[in-house]
Amino acid sequence: MVEYGQQHYGVEGKLSFVQLDMQTPKLPESLIGQFDNVVSFYALHWCRNTRQALTNIYKLLRPGGKAIFMTITHHVIYDVYLEQEKDPRFSPYMQNSIEWTPPHQGCPDAEEKIRDDLIATKFKIQYCANKSEKFTYPTFDTLV
Repeated sequence: MVEYGQQHYGVEGKLSFVQLDMQTPKLPESLIGQFDNVVSFYALHWCRNTRQALTNIYKLLRPGGKAIFMTITHHVIYDVYLEQEKDPRFSPYMQNSIEWTPPHQGCPDAEEKIRDDLIATKFKIQYCANKSEKFTYPTFDTLV
């Protein structure tokens, strides 16, 4: 994905793509304070240590840099995965499903916890909301 992004959308000196574990305890020095903007859509829910990931993102930004995040705090499919792990028919395929379940799954105060993490990592919050959304496919054909 990084290679594809660089080939098709990279602009020398303006837009580049890198691969990085956002939960690392030690960021590469060459990346600290090098970014004007960070965009993360549907990636933070894969991080078990959200606060470390947010701390690292903050460190990547230049002074005055901006970040926008969209993440999943809860989805019924993850409840299903946790149940399937208990079922002998599915458990061989669902081992350690908690490791790939969003860290805020089932948390009634997910917005508050995320807000606390953002504040602790020094972000100035412009907008933070936890919304429940449903989507229904009108027909099977629109699903595939």
